[in-house]
Amino acid sequence: MNKDTLRQTLRAKRNALTPSQQAFASKQVATHLAQSSDYQQATHIAFYLACDGELDLTPALKQALADNKACYLPVIAPNRQLRFRRYNEGCSLETNRYGIAEPSADNPEIQPNRLDLVLAPLVAFDSNFNRLGMGGGFYDSTFRRAPQPLGKRDRRAAVLFGVGHSIQKVAQLEREAWDVTLDGVLTETGLDLR
Repeated sequence: MNKDTLRQTLRAKRNALTPSQQAFASKQVATHLAQSSDYQQATHIAFYLACDGELDLTPALKQALADNKACYLPVIAPNRQLRFRRYNEGCSLETNRYGIAEPSADNPEIQPNRLDLVLAPLVAFDSNFNRLGMGGGFYDSTFRRAPQPLGKRDRRAAVLFGVGHSIQKVAQLEREAWDVTLDGVLTETGLDLR
């Protein structure tokens, strides 16, 4: 199955989840995230605002704010890059060209390499920690780094967790040279680490 067909199939699958299934998954992910040492040790964490059936991180984001974590949301920048601006409940948001809310320019910004933990949405993932996104390449170009052997992490860079529903797991994804491998995958069933 080519990537476009796979994206369509899995987006339809996640959009078919009922509101109660979505809410349950969100709460479970918040619990699994809070129990992880990467979260507990992190000061600066990047979240995302869910759209198109993506797993909703609102419970996890609220918990992080309550835990006094510095929380950020992605902002689309030129050259397929992401910037990250500080998020607090009630901060001003603007809608980007994809219809996704992002913090406005009056919110403080952090360089991606200063983030401790990044939670990235995904369309599909496999057991080799490969991630298939929406196809824009924003997370790949922003967090490109030298490939790490399985079981090893580049501690000079942000820890990158892909977030999705367990139904989005596939047998194997074709890896491109520019694809960034995840450090972990977070679903309602738990957190799997490299």
